[in-house]
Amino acid sequence: MKALVVSASIVSALLLSSVALAAGADTVLPHYLKIQQTLAKDSLDGVADAAKAIVGGTKDEKIAQPARALAEAKDLDAARKAFKALSVPMTTWASVAKPAEVQTVFCSMANARWLQKKGGIRNPYYGSGMLECGEVQN
Repeated sequence: MKALVVSASIVSALLLSSVALAAGADTVLPHYLKIQQTLAKDSLDGVADAAKAIVGGTKDEKIAQPARALAEAKDLDAARKAFKALSVPMTTWASVAKPAEVQTVFCSMANARWLQKKGGIRNPYYGSGMLECGEVQN
C-alpha cells in the first residue's frame, strides 16, 4: 500500500509539472527545439539566448534550473550536460501533451532522451560525431 501511495505521488508530481509546462509550452518548446538543433550542429550559437527565453517562459523550476545552467554554459560539454537535464521534464511533458510535429528520441550511448522535430535523427549529445545515433520512441 505504501508503494502505491508513493507511486501515486510521483505520477501526480509529473502531471503537475506537465500542466505547468503546458501553460508555457508555446514559449518554451520552440526555444528548446532551437537548442536541440544547434547542439546537434556542434554549435553554441544562440543557445544562451534561447535558454534565457525558456527561463522567462516558465515558472517550473524543473525547467528553469537546467535552462539557467544552459544559458551559462561556456562549452559544448557543459551545454550538453545542461540540455540533458532540461530534456527530462521536457520529454515527460511531451509524453502527456503529445505535441504535433515533435518526436521523442532516445540515445543509449548518452542514456538520454530529447525532443526534436519529426524527421531524421539529429543527436544533440554527440553532434557530428554520432549525428544519427538514437531511436524514435513515439
